[in-house]
Parts: sequence; structure tokens; C-alpha cells
Amino acid sequence: MIKAHLRSGVTYGVLGALTGFLLSGCHAAHSHPDAWRLSSGGRGGLAVEVLGSIDRVTYFGRAKGPNLLHIEGLNRGPRDDGEYRFFGGLYTWTSPQYAWFSEAGEPQDWPPDPAMDIGPVLRTGGARNQFSTTGPVQRSGLQEIKTIGLVDGSTATFEFELRNRGPAPVSAGPWSLSASGRRNLIAVRMKEGTTVWGTEEDSKQKFDSILGKVNPKTGWALIKPKKARWKGGIKVYIEPPPGEAAEVAFCRKGYWMYRAIQPLSEREKAQLRESGEGPIAFYVQPGRGKEQTIIETELYGPIESLEPDRSTKTVETWRIFKARGRRTSILPRRGPHAGSRK
Repeated sequence: MIKAHLRSGVTYGVLGALTGFLLSGCHAAHSHPDAWRLSSGGRGGLAVEVLGSIDRVTYFGRAKGPNLLHIEGLNRGPRDDGEYRFFGGLYTWTSPQYAWFSEAGEPQDWPPDPAMDIGPVLRTGGARNQFSTTGPVQRSGLQEIKTIGLVDGSTATFEFELRNRGPAPVSAGPWSLSASGRRNLIAVRMKEGTTVWGTEEDSKQKFDSILGKVNPKTGWALIKPKKARWKGGIKVYIEPPPGEAAEVAFCRKGYWMYRAIQPLSEREKAQLRESGEGPIAFYVQPGRGKEQTIIETELYGPIESLEPDRSTKTVETWRIFKARGRRTSILPRRGPHAGSRK
């Protein structure tokens, strides 16, 4: 199974590189020589890059500015044994995690199916201000189709579709993760009525130790990963109050990258809770000794029961803001509410 996946990876890599060359024009990639780059214009425009060989968004920021995504070790490539390797960037999995499958078809929560984690993906469509990628069919029968579009010089959209290519129904939802460095600031919207819980008994307590005060006017609160002092990783979930979008942001090299997903209904949030997930999640693993630092900001779409050849999708809004110190006042005061589910 792994060898077959690696052979398909060679095919995807060659075709993807050729397709990327034909559609990307002469724009040189910043994150990796083989990344596909899309730019909205001149020096002050917006740019995004995707490295299809590992299915990661590896650059987001000003066309001539800093990369707002934390990336590391892209040149190492995937592991030969199919095990997980942390590259950072922005990447996608499927939830719930406990419903993943091993090569033998047994349920597992780790490691992720390589087809889901690293693809590789083909660039399957494009236009002046957008492109799409399609991944291989995963062990679950699901296939990922993703479209990134540049709206203007500061805004992009990220559409994440899951389609069931298997012979039986599958319950799953879109899950996207963006990596941060330990010295980056993270912000999360936590208006009155927000619920927070952790996967372990002390997860919330540890998370609270790196969480700043909530701004009563805007609901934004700062997270400072460099204050994390524990061993191992923790995961916490954050559920916005009714009618509110899931909104997060992280600050890197003088800019904020803002991510938001449209509000989930109370039924959809309850389904996530029953599956052990939530609309927003943070995973924080401070590096100590040989342990790698991994900091992830995660957004979840609703879990749907997909009949064969049916799909579900979510749309994220990405925006860039020039930072003003550590203040979150530059971030939006209202999230995207259009298209919310009832």
C-alpha cells in the first residue's frame, strides 16, 4: 500500500510540476522552487504558494513581503515509511480523527493516511486569480478538492471540498491547520458565551497559562506560545457562542494573517462535540530536548454523512493586516456571517 502510494506520488509530482509550470507563468516561488505561485499584482499585492508534492500551502503574504506561514524542512520531502513529518504551512485533514484508517483498513487516530496528509495533489484548474488542486483517493474513500482565490490585495478565499469516491457512506468534515512559530503571536475571538475545553485533565489549565485577557469590546484574546513550559503536547477546543464565526489570527514579521469560517449551527457544533472535535482548536507542543516544537491553529467544518459521490465543503476567508505592535484592534470586529447554517 505504501509502495503503491509512493509510485503514485511520482506520477502526481511530475504531472503537478508540469501543470504548475503551464499555469503559473513566470512568477518565481519564494517558499520552494517547485511551489505553484499565485499573485494578485505588484509589490503590495497578495501572493499564495502551494507545494503539491506535500499538499501544503507554503506561502501567504504580500507579493514582496514576509511569509506569514511557519514552514520548516520542505526540502526533506515525505518520509519513505509513510509516517508523519511536520512541514508547517497550512494543510488539511478530515475529521473526526478517530475515524482514520490504517493500511490494513483498521480504525486509527494516528498517524494520518499519507494520501490525506501529503497527497500529493494535482493542480486541476486555474484562472488569473485562482487555482484548484485535487488529491488522491484516501483510505476512507474521500478525496480533497481545494480552490484558492485572490479577492483583492488583502483578501483570499479557501474552499475545501470533501467528496466520497468510495462505495459506502462516510461521515467526515473538513479540517484545516496552520502552523505558527513559537515566537509568533496568535489571537482568537472569544466573545461572551464562548466555551473552552481540553482533551486532557490539565489541557485547559496549561492553555490558560499562555492566554491573555479577552478584550471586552472586540472579543479578541492573545495567545503567547513562547510562554508554554510544559512537556508534550496539549489540545484545546474553543466553541464560539451562537451565530458567531470561528475566527483566529497569527502575527508574524509585522503582519497579521486572519482566518475565519462561517458560523456553524448549534446542531453542527453538537455533532462536532459528539465526535470529540470543536469549531476551533489549538495544539501546542513546546520543543524540549529532541522534541519538536509544533504549534497549530485549527478550524473545523461540519461533519456530514456523505453518500457515494456526494460532497461537503467549507469556505474560509483569509485576510492580511499590517500589525500595530501587539494590539488586536486592527483585526475585524465582526466575522463573516453570510451563508451561516441554521
